[in-house]
Amino acid sequence: MELLLLRHAKAVPQGTEGVSDADRPLTAEGARDAETLGRFLRRVDCIPGKIFSSPLLRARQTTGALLYAAGISAPALEFTEVLKPGCAPVDLQAFLTLRAGRSDRVLIVGHQPDLGRFIGAIMGLEEAAVQLATCAVARVDVERPDVDWSGYLVWLWTPETYSRLV
Repeated sequence: MELLLLRHAKAVPQGTEGVSDADRPLTAEGARDAETLGRFLRRVDCIPGKIFSSPLLRARQTTGALLYAAGISAPALEFTEVLKPGCAPVDLQAFLTLRAGRSDRVLIVGHQPDLGRFIGAIMGLEEAAVQLATCAVARVDVERPDVDWSGYLVWLWTPETYSRLV
């Protein structure tokens, strides 16, 4: 299984007056980055079969902008409480075992440091975490998720790198 792990795009700062953390929208830069990523994923033929996203506004908007720019409708899109900030790697693994099935490529849209810890756990580095910038996407391959959630990091793209390739 190819897991694409995407940190939401840049949102207005935490603590912005009148905006709760759950309702922080993307900035104009964040929306542009998410759209650019959608075009990039289409260009490299890396469109997911299933998508799971945090229900927080910034993650939902990232997902929507990416899908729009990629020119696809969500094949199987689910907003899930599991991906809210504070998700433990073991909880995400259990969720994906139940919900992802035998999908070849799954996109996860969530938050740091949770996604970075999950990548570390898949690579067998329980105390390590991969640092993901806003709107950075990592591909991690897991050979047998039904048996063993071990895998390896294939690539990691930031907005600065994938924007040059679109």
